[in-house]
Amino acid sequence: MVLRHPATSDELVIWRDPGGVWRYSSTADGLHGQTVVEFLLLRRRLGLGYVRRNLRWWVRENARRSRDRHP
Repeated sequence: MVLRHPATSDELVIWRDPGGVWRYSSTADGLHGQTVVEFLLLRRRLGLGYVRRNLRWWVRENARRSRDRHP
């Protein structure tokens, strides 16, 4: 899955590894294979409650964009 943040244009490639952990690669900082939670904790400097909220936003936004592209 590729997600693009509308404010920063950062593109994240997100996948689930064989162990079931969600991981990402970022076009902005070149990090590869970190967990999505690590991304938000380290890059955005958010607490775990905010991480959960941000992840929900990404999922909703991606679902909305998918619906808009494929009516």
